[in-house]
Parts: sequence; C-alpha cells; structure tokens
Amino acid sequence: ASDNKLVIYQALGIPELWIYRKGQVEILQLQPSGFVESDRSSAFPSITPEQLQNWITMRETATDLTVVRAVRQFCQSEE
Repeated sequence: ASDNKLVIYQALGIPELWIYRKGQVEILQLQPSGFVESDRSSAFPSITPEQLQNWITMRETATDLTVVRAVRQFCQSEE
C-alpha cells in the first residue's frame, strides 16, 4: 500500500493491515503515531508474516483447496 493509502486506512481507524509488497508480507498495526510493523497479528496472534508468506508461496504450486486445507490445519493445531 502506498503511504497515501495508509493515511486513509489510519483515518478510518483500521486496526491492522496485511500488506504484500516486494514479494514479502508485512503485518502493520495502527498506533497513535500511525502504522507500525509487527511480528504477529493482533487479530490472530498465532499468525506471523512468515506463516502468511508460507501460504502465499504454497499457492504458487498448489491449488486453492490445498492452501485452504493447510490454513485450516494450522488453525486447528493452534486451538
């Protein structure tokens, strides 16, 4: 997301963004000073940028259904 879009998301009070840019995933969380990079999701604490990147990479060679199953399996193992 461009910095202009981040300002819009900030004004709307969006608490968290998952951004894919330059081939990498970033999790950004809204703070009083603006968005800052985080090492995990506040909405889904077991989700890290690395885990999101794994699923994106998996999608390059697998079907949507395979990725959905992997996400479900991950979520069930975290319960």
